[in-house]
Amino acid sequence: MPTHYEHTLKTLQQGANRHGRRLVVAGLLVVLLLLLVWQAGEQVTIRDREFSRLSTQSGIISHDLRRQLMSIRALHVNLQAELLSGAKTFESVRPFIDKRLSAFVQTVNGVRTVTLLDAKASVLASSNPQQQKGNSMADNELVQRVMQDAQPGTLYISRPYPLADNMLTIAVASMLTDERGEFSGMVVTELSPLEIGIMLSSVVYADDMHAGVVHADGTVFLAEPVTQKLLGHSLADSQDVFTKHVHSGNELSLYHGRQLYSHDRRLIVQQTIMPAELNISDALIVRISRNHDAVFASLYRSRWFMAGLYLVLVVSSVVLLHLWQRKSRQAFADLNNAQKQLVASNGMLVRLNRQLEQQTENMRSLAFLDELTGIANRRHFNRSLEAEWRRCLRERQPLSMIMLDVDYFKQFNDLYGHQRGDDCLVCIAGSLKNSLTRSHDLPARIGGEEFACLLPNTQLEGALIKAERIRSEIEALAIPHAGSLAGPVVTVSVGVACMLPEPGIDYLSLLEAADETLYRAKHEGRNQVYSGAAAESASVIGEGSTGHESLD
Repeated sequence: MPTHYEHTLKTLQQGANRHGRRLVVAGLLVVLLLLLVWQAGEQVTIRDREFSRLSTQSGIISHDLRRQLMSIRALHVNLQAELLSGAKTFESVRPFIDKRLSAFVQTVNGVRTVTLLDAKASVLASSNPQQQKGNSMADNELVQRVMQDAQPGTLYISRPYPLADNMLTIAVASMLTDERGEFSGMVVTELSPLEIGIMLSSVVYADDMHAGVVHADGTVFLAEPVTQKLLGHSLADSQDVFTKHVHSGNELSLYHGRQLYSHDRRLIVQQTIMPAELNISDALIVRISRNHDAVFASLYRSRWFMAGLYLVLVVSSVVLLHLWQRKSRQAFADLNNAQKQLVASNGMLVRLNRQLEQQTENMRSLAFLDELTGIANRRHFNRSLEAEWRRCLRERQPLSMIMLDVDYFKQFNDLYGHQRGDDCLVCIAGSLKNSLTRSHDLPARIGGEEFACLLPNTQLEGALIKAERIRSEIEALAIPHAGSLAGPVVTVSVGVACMLPEPGIDYLSLLEAADETLYRAKHEGRNQVYSGAAAESASVIGEGSTGHESLD
């Protein structure tokens, strides 16, 4: 039957194995979570960067189209002015008008033809030689719209219509008035899809990229690359992002989703062209997009790479866990055999266990207590200082520190010997413990003859009171010191600092501040408490020089 010790070892072994498995699983889950978070962040970064590039290209096209519309507006206004400049008949200015129309078509990119009509929609002049004088355009939809609406200052945009080469275009028209302000005709400017298509192709920087211009009714009349499937296609579907953009009323919209007419996922930027200064009848929308898979291709490749690395990590972790568990089982087996041998050796195991417990307790004491004085050592003090700093930062409470140094302690050792010096330090440590009555106040020996007291939730005034009590009680010990220039007995110099912790300030700042005030206390004559100037902030409560001199 297994002994109680063997049963305990088996339980510990099983617990260690379970703990190891949990650590491995937890570690793998943490790594997986970090990978997922990184991937999500990288996807957002790539998406935002691509949207920015697409928006820039959309802005270039929008700017050029606005500029063309403004040039057309300027031509129409100039023609109106020239026709009203004093000429009584159109024939008197016809040669000039013909030259003006032809020159405009030749100099302004994106314009195909310009035609001047009279009040009955008959051609008066045109840059198109095939458009003969007297031809009627009364059946043209845009012409009928201008004649019916007849709003001065409005730039009318036609619906897209096909040309002889199966390309689509639009026309821009505005009415003309006579000297009485009545309707006298109109100017119709037809855009060139070929030249505007060149402008669209100039902003396409990827094979998967689409650029186009859409009429307000949803008809695509310009596209790059040119596809007959897309030209003339209507995007006026309630579920399409085009309709969502129009209804939003925004000038610029960004969408990331599935495109209805092509059924592929795309990053889409849509920008409305409807400048208020031009007073156009129908808006034009620039639409630029990229394929989702092409944009995130590099991210997908990195995902496969990360998945491979993660698989290697999982396999390696399982193998290492198996090896560790096997080694752990062997170690527990060896320990069990050793225990049996010790039990068989006349109770040696009991004595060794007692010695081990005593050594463990001694090690704990040595780790946190000063061996000579029995109070906290420097290591314990530093840990407590850091912990209290964080707590006071959370609770917005002040943290004070008292730092003291035995005056002329070197001379004390020289006169009375190191044993008397150790006795003196023990007495001072005892006085510190008696002076600090609160359970969370911490006295510590942080150097040879240097001590410090940590006072959480204590303002400067309270710290000064405690500091003076400590100084006076140590002096009241009346330990003779013939080598001291501060008095006939052992005295201490005390520095006090207080801070209200704030984010961005390290807890070592308080330690440095207390050290500085201690230096000033020694510099000012010793056997005194020094704190400097008080302030309720995260700044040090105290002042001091930037360097130290040896005052031992």
